[in-house]
Amino acid sequence: MLLRATDQEILKYRTGRVARESRPLPRRWQHRRRRISRITGAGIYTFGGKVAMMGGGAVVAPSGAQGLFNYLQNLSYSSPPYFLIGQDTDCYTSGATVPWNSFSSGSTSAANAQVTGTGGATYVPAIMSCYVQGPANGGAGTQASVTSGSTKLVVELVNSWGAAGGIPEVHCFLNNPSGANPLDTSGLDGGQDLSANAFASGNNCLTNGTTANTNLNNNLNNICALLTQFNYQCIFRPIHESNGNWYWWSWGSTGGIGSGGAGATAANYVALYQYIYNYITFTKGITNLVWAYNLNDQYGGPSEGVNYLAGFPGTSYCQLATIDTYNDTPGTTGANSTGAYTAYIAGGAATVGMPIGICELGNGSATDGSDGTPYQNLLADIKSHMPLCCFARISCQTWAIALNGASNITALMTDSAVINRPALPPLL
Repeated sequence: MLLRATDQEILKYRTGRVARESRPLPRRWQHRRRRISRITGAGIYTFGGKVAMMGGGAVVAPSGAQGLFNYLQNLSYSSPPYFLIGQDTDCYTSGATVPWNSFSSGSTSAANAQVTGTGGATYVPAIMSCYVQGPANGGAGTQASVTSGSTKLVVELVNSWGAAGGIPEVHCFLNNPSGANPLDTSGLDGGQDLSANAFASGNNCLTNGTTANTNLNNNLNNICALLTQFNYQCIFRPIHESNGNWYWWSWGSTGGIGSGGAGATAANYVALYQYIYNYITFTKGITNLVWAYNLNDQYGGPSEGVNYLAGFPGTSYCQLATIDTYNDTPGTTGANSTGAYTAYIAGGAATVGMPIGICELGNGSATDGSDGTPYQNLLADIKSHMPLCCFARISCQTWAIALNGASNITALMTDSAVINRPALPPLL
């Protein structure tokens, strides 16, 4: 995945990629065996040619997203630059008026969005992210009333960033289809309505004909009305932080695998993710999305120490293995014995060709990014402990890159591993 092409050739030969049959290495490749095992940190050849936990064969992106997926898959830490930095916009909380305030002063559009470093030098992150926040579950809904003229803001952000040569990333909230406000059009639900179990017998949101299923489908229809207007390939992260207990779809609980805050189980989550993927990809025919499975990684709370892959939907349904982490040593945390990165590697992410990335990164804590820890320190920790991680999207508000100080911004954006937007290849 994130190895050089010659190393990928070895992995393809050894695992069979599709057939996953065990084969002896040709003599000319045997000298590379130890190095690849060291890169993965899990011993890629210990699976006996079979993928553990993340099985299902090699990862293949939807037909309209293969350019972006192949680019991410071929990034290689052994041949810098290989690491993409992203910045979240603040449209999630601030509406249409200030979507670029996570960037430096003067940023008013995708064309001039930038962060400013030492001596006034400017840099443009490779990835820009925004949220589809709480579309209505019923009727002809809109996206949280966030508009820019006659165009939904999320559509404008994605298309303008793609037109400027960047990689868009979209995160998706869904209202609880069985909750107290299933028809909420304000976006206030945001997935955190835990008043009802959406998978309960008699009103299961995945059972055709139930009220909850009708609400879920209407919600997805409204989301698809936005997604279908995207003119560019983008990273798509639905129902995120699966192992928490703060969203109705989350399956984590204190002390290990169990019911989430609204009663969802890991099996419920898998079925929901697969349902959403099939609905958007096949029912609606939207194929320009690279889908991300997402975990919260140990800033504390109920997700710590759980089996991170219990909710993994399978390689036929997602193409990225991603992490959300808010602390000053994200690599050390992710790669420790109970970290999400360790789980991905041990589960076979490298073997099946699934890139690993960070979809939410913040310095400090999950509630406050004002400690000012330089982001180049976080990047160094990621590079040291999570070598197969190829991107990190930094959060907005108090965590924004623009608030990290000019010298720190320059150090981050000029790191030898980092690829900025102007250096990206055409990905349409």
